[in-house]
Amino acid sequence: MKSINKIMLSLLIMSIGTFPAYSETYNDEPPSYYYTQGQSLYQNGQFSSAIKEFKKALRENPSDLSSKIGLINSYVARAEYYNNTEKSPGKAAFDLKSALFYFVCYNGMTDKTNYSNAYNAAFDNLNILEKSLKSDTTADGLIKSAKYSRMKGEFAAAGYDFYRAASNSKTSFNANIGLGDMLNILGNPSKAVDYYLAAQSVNPDDTDLQLKLARVYEELNQSEIAAEHYNRALKNSDERDEILNSLETICRQRAEKNPSDAEAHCNLGVIYQKQGKYNLALAEYQKAEKLNPASVTTKNNMGLLYFEQKNYKNAIETYNQVLLIDPKNIIARLQKGKCYSAVNMQDKAEEEFINALKYDPKNKEVQTCLAELYLKTMSPDEAVEKIARNSQLSDDLYSKLAYSLHQNGDLDNALKYYKKALSINKNDKSLYLNIAQIYNGKNNFTEAMKYSKEAVILFPDDKQVRNLNSEISSRQTGHLYEEAEKLRNSGKYTEAIAAYNKIPKQGYETYVGIAGVYQLLKDYPHAAEYYEKAMKEKPSDEEVSVALAGIYIQDNKNNLAEPLLKNVLQKNPNNPKAKEFLTYIIKNNEETAIQTAVQKIESKDYKAAEALLSGIISKNANSFTAHYYRAMAYDAQENYKSAVADYEAAVKLEPASALIYYSLGVDYDTMNNSAKAISNFSKYLELTKETNEYTNYAKQRLNQLKTTK
Repeated sequence: MKSINKIMLSLLIMSIGTFPAYSETYNDEPPSYYYTQGQSLYQNGQFSSAIKEFKKALRENPSDLSSKIGLINSYVARAEYYNNTEKSPGKAAFDLKSALFYFVCYNGMTDKTNYSNAYNAAFDNLNILEKSLKSDTTADGLIKSAKYSRMKGEFAAAGYDFYRAASNSKTSFNANIGLGDMLNILGNPSKAVDYYLAAQSVNPDDTDLQLKLARVYEELNQSEIAAEHYNRALKNSDERDEILNSLETICRQRAEKNPSDAEAHCNLGVIYQKQGKYNLALAEYQKAEKLNPASVTTKNNMGLLYFEQKNYKNAIETYNQVLLIDPKNIIARLQKGKCYSAVNMQDKAEEEFINALKYDPKNKEVQTCLAELYLKTMSPDEAVEKIARNSQLSDDLYSKLAYSLHQNGDLDNALKYYKKALSINKNDKSLYLNIAQIYNGKNNFTEAMKYSKEAVILFPDDKQVRNLNSEISSRQTGHLYEEAEKLRNSGKYTEAIAAYNKIPKQGYETYVGIAGVYQLLKDYPHAAEYYEKAMKEKPSDEEVSVALAGIYIQDNKNNLAEPLLKNVLQKNPNNPKAKEFLTYIIKNNEETAIQTAVQKIESKDYKAAEALLSGIISKNANSFTAHYYRAMAYDAQENYKSAVADYEAAVKLEPASALIYYSLGVDYDTMNNSAKAISNFSKYLELTKETNEYTNYAKQRLNQLKTTK
């Protein structure tokens, strides 16, 4: 049995005053009911129940140090019991991790000497246990362990493993999020925020993380910050309706709390607008406008509302009101230009866009709108040149222009501008994806894979990038395979093999295809090589096994073909081709052995011939030829009795074989069995139509034997 390392409770327990932990509190308020219950249970050795009570106390007051100490003591005491009494080091490890979580993660390490000593003791004992359990304490291993603990409901233990993994740059993002989640679950959202923010510093644009931050801030009643994170998440989240509902609640509460807050009504209008509740949105904008008539934000939002409803007349009027207050307002000029473009007043639209660029020469959206306007009447190059006359080209105009061309089906020009955009910005994932997708659609897999692989190198963990790379690879394989099949079917075998070899990931289908072409070329060694490769991919494939056996037979390697065929027939006795090939091999082996035996007889090595022929007969008792030649070998050794037995067996197999009767007649005559000699000589003469030395001898002996008789 595996030895279990003893945990010494005295090393782990925190001695504070006369009794450990439970005799002293560090809060101004009196101990909670749950804390008192927990201490009582702990003193009575009911550690699991004590843990539940201390957790309740901490949910009431996460900063209650006494409850935290009681909880840590309970985990440590139960760890000792699990390890030393129950002999369950795995359970003990869960509890030590949980204790350490409350030591350092729940609300930070307390500056007390005994507290630090107890932490070190728990830390050392956990190390001992993890070594005995051969735990993987690498960063990746800790993440896996944390996820397993989380699945088992051991949230504190999971939190400690996430905490340890957070120090590694490779795993810090997921580890900090995991630790934040555990703290939130265990009732300490204010501390969870610290770890979510640590994760945000690694990846500021992660939508799911923005949602977590928004929800925890909302739980902490910090609605303004929550709204900020909800808005960030709204851009890319699949939970749009849920986010908008949360934002609606936050904005409505603010407006109800202060009905004269114009900004609150405006923000509530924005949420209603995003939800498609246009009448409610307009009502809120109108309230905000009455409260603050000079707000261009409210008017711009109202104009956008009209624009979305295709009420372009009211939208233009609203934007004109904005421009009276602020003639340089880019949003109003941009949206006004969009309104004119929507009603085909292109000259006025162009005028508004150009006016907007006067105030913001590098505005990306304005340049894009102007490009789309120009593309209706001119080439992309002319459009870019004309925009450049009125503004400084923004960095991503090329990408926006390319995307517009892509949407309109002008793929060649889209490629041209995607590549120009890529030359400016090498880190835009969408550029690689769109270029690769266009080439993929054109079946130009070489170029498609080139850009796809570059994207994989830059964004190795991006699911969208990996999926596109996989799709292109799959389509490339399928296309090349079809091309190879066409070449093979048209008899262009060399070209077919070259096409198969272009397939980037060689596999079963490719190996079988190449093997088949080599087989048609009668290049059996190469055919066998590729069938063998296919066999490694699918060892139980009957079709490939039989095909490979056929190649071996063609290449005179029956010894390799036979076991393959027997294996197939063992699983499927009715496989016709396998039966045919195996029958051929058996017959061929028999014929070869017989030829060798005949050579042995001719060289007077009768014993060797006898042995070979006996081997054949043991496998095939119905081999006429084997019986006949073994009889000859016996005759040569004057073993007439055995010879006669083989001749008799042979004549049963081929009753019309005249020469066997002659041989039987001679042997029975030699053995002085006149009756059988006469019978066999007579049968021989009856069957043969020839006149030769054998017939003359048979007639002579027949007369002599009859006369003697």
